[in-house]
Amino acid sequence: MTKTTITREQAVAALDTLKVALKVFEQSVIEFKAIYDPSTVEVTGIIDDLEETIFEIESDIDETFEDDDE
Repeated sequence: MTKTTITREQAVAALDTLKVALKVFEQSVIEFKAIYDPSTVEVTGIIDDLEETIFEIESDIDETFEDDDE
């Protein structure tokens, strides 16, 4: 569990900002891949990794603030 002085709402708002940035990054990767698709690197794999990280952050927020829900 993460120790924090912010509220659940602040954490969720910050995560929402991160999700928007991920969508912008994902679109940029797709555009890059249309121009140059390296044969030795799967450039879209980084998106999967980042989406998994977002999921883990969501879980951490839920765990951190679970007492607040009661």
